[in-house]
Amino acid sequence: MTTYRVCCFLRRFRAASNEPSEAVGDVFRACADGGGGLLGEEALRRFLREVQRETDAGADAAAKEVVAFAAEHRLLSKGRGLTAEGFLRWLFSDANAALDPRRGVYQDMGLPLSHYFIYTGHNSYLTGNQLSSGCSERPIVKALHDGVRVIELDLWPNAAKDDVEVLHGRTWTSPVELIRCLEAIKEHAFATSPYPVILTLEDHLNRDLQAKVAKMLKETFGEMLYVSESEHMAEFPSPDELKGKIVISTKAPKECFQTKSSKDAAATEEEEGVWGEEISDDKATARQARPRSPPTATLCLHLHACCSTKAPKEYFQTKSSKDAAATEEEEGVWGEEITDDKATARQMSEQSSGKYTADEETAGAGAEDEMEVEAEAEAEKKSRQGTEDNEYRRLIAIQLTRRKHDIEQDLRVDPDKVTRVSLGEKAFEKAIVSHGDHVVRFTQRNLLRIFPRSTRITSSNYNPLMGWRYGVQMVAANMQGHGRKLWLTQGMFRANGGCGYVKKPDALMRSKPLDFDPRAELPVKTRLRVTVYMGDGWRFDFRKTHFDRCSPPDFYARVGVAGVPADTRMEQTRVAMDSWVPAWDHEFGPFPLAMPELALLRVEVHESDNHQKDEFGGQTCLPVWELRPGIRSVRLSDHKGQPLPSVKLLMRFDFFPASDSNSTQ
Repeated sequence: MTTYRVCCFLRRFRAASNEPSEAVGDVFRACADGGGGLLGEEALRRFLREVQRETDAGADAAAKEVVAFAAEHRLLSKGRGLTAEGFLRWLFSDANAALDPRRGVYQDMGLPLSHYFIYTGHNSYLTGNQLSSGCSERPIVKALHDGVRVIELDLWPNAAKDDVEVLHGRTWTSPVELIRCLEAIKEHAFATSPYPVILTLEDHLNRDLQAKVAKMLKETFGEMLYVSESEHMAEFPSPDELKGKIVISTKAPKECFQTKSSKDAAATEEEEGVWGEEISDDKATARQARPRSPPTATLCLHLHACCSTKAPKEYFQTKSSKDAAATEEEEGVWGEEITDDKATARQMSEQSSGKYTADEETAGAGAEDEMEVEAEAEAEKKSRQGTEDNEYRRLIAIQLTRRKHDIEQDLRVDPDKVTRVSLGEKAFEKAIVSHGDHVVRFTQRNLLRIFPRSTRITSSNYNPLMGWRYGVQMVAANMQGHGRKLWLTQGMFRANGGCGYVKKPDALMRSKPLDFDPRAELPVKTRLRVTVYMGDGWRFDFRKTHFDRCSPPDFYARVGVAGVPADTRMEQTRVAMDSWVPAWDHEFGPFPLAMPELALLRVEVHESDNHQKDEFGGQTCLPVWELRPGIRSVRLSDHKGQPLPSVKLLMRFDFFPASDSNSTQ
């Protein structure tokens, strides 16, 4: 019995059981020898073939592993067969995981980089929020160990202008020396994956410091540094060709300090109206000597946009009725986010220099204009410098292009060379409304990176599927944050052995004809039926009163699919009352899948609470196309994406052809 004290009374509950749920017990008895209480070796092979969908050869090998597992843990009954408890223990084991732990990298890694989704971080050096947290090499190390393959560093001169620091410019973030970041990358780049690490540099340096950076890169990385034979590549190399290499990506030096004519300035203003602000800010070069505190007007805009109910219209434009309906529908499917970003941002603003008003924003506008004039003068001065930049330029393997034309020109495919373009989250949303086919075609040969909008100061994230649906390779995520959007990113890159590169679906790579539109009504390719049997492990990882002071927890599970809009859905089990080992035996679906190659299975567990917000009990996200059919164990992670030591669910996955009538039975 489990006892809970309520005031001066004791409440007694049945102790947690190691018995299978009713549905799992039925499966065991159906496969057991003669319908009895033991699962012999032949019955085990039958179970592996009929339920787990193993081939004959695979069933023989798997049966030997199960018997060895049972013998090691003393789960065989006098050597004659597997008991129900032993059967359940093996089903919950890591060897029976939903994703095959022995599969490793299996996709073709010999194609150009543009053929892969790449695990990409944003402001990889930050330890927390985007406004006032510290900068360190530690988040970079963690990201690399998690499998991230694109690391972003923002390069700024130090106060003396004789060295290079990494920090989030025009904020209160504390800097870290560039050399510390480079040395950490060298040591940990290939700890998890042998495939290339792409280092994207947001460069705010003069030419002398660029030369110093080039020297640091060569001395730190040595032979690990990939240097292209030509300035402009006709095609990107493959991940296989770049194994063990560090690849530098940034804009060419000559673009850093060019004088803008009035015509260029007008073109830039027009471009920002279409695309939104570029990832790099050349105007910031002239602000190097200023204190690192951000301008009042800039802070007002960021904090007001995050915290106000009446935000500036440049950050919250009126949505069309169709967009608003789509957003409302998605929020209805996925529910409210775990963290309250608005509350956090409001708290941060109150802890800083007080709340900012619209009057303060207007007052700061003059200072911004003055800085812009200074930036133009500084840029003109530096454009006349004769410092050689050949070495820095030579190390840039993937050039970042910033074009100044209309959308169609910006996404024009050059048959003679490939490039990389960066777009902000909002700019990308505008682009796919009218030019989604251009985005798909551009990303077939070139690299496109999208990054979170600047008002995400709490390091929240956008829905990464927004980019993957259109073939975007580098969907940059704030790894410092957490929440459902980041869980999707973590789920995608569990695929292909967790190597950080996932091959894009063939539909996104077809050029003749280009007939893929993720917003269209797509035909169903397959159907997935998901059964959630039971869960266990919370009793080992949490205190007895963690979820409820007066009784065992009341768990329920939420299961759904994220993918193209037609595939996205979410459903929920009943609440299993007062149990540390909840049994639901709930069947979901079958879910119709129009594009299973982009579908991610979402699983969450919460503890129901009638008096306050339901408590979080674990989550995971898994690539549907790698799910093993049959009854499998699914390990859950915490809200930050770190695996919980003991918490697992027992689930079953059955795939059916789109036209199979059995899928509905």
